[in-house]
Amino acid sequence: MLAVPVAALPVILAPPAQASIRYCTDPHTWGRVCFQPDGEILYVEDNEADGHHVRGFAWSESVEGTPATYECKNTKGAGTVRECNFSWPERHRIYFFAALYEGDKRLASSDSKSAYA
Repeated sequence: MLAVPVAALPVILAPPAQASIRYCTDPHTWGRVCFQPDGEILYVEDNEADGHHVRGFAWSESVEGTPATYECKNTKGAGTVRECNFSWPERHRIYFFAALYEGDKRLASSDSKSAYA
């Protein structure tokens, strides 16, 4: 039997884990929305203790003539993030934006952004 010194065996290192990429609306004092294609997640941030809440809206390109639409509402208060896990159409562009609400009345909204799911 042939003995092989342990020090002679090659060491194989796995590449470092990469963080998932997130695409976000421009930040506002009241909040923002981020879209993470890996996992198909929408994050809705509420950044201001103003008594209002932030909603994230998203929609996809038309799938067989019908666009898919999504809403994620963060009513947990200032300094919180609501995570909503959706099932997006694969290889379609997803458009999203943030909006500030008081009850059901929209007070402000961000510009929309987009990324591929």
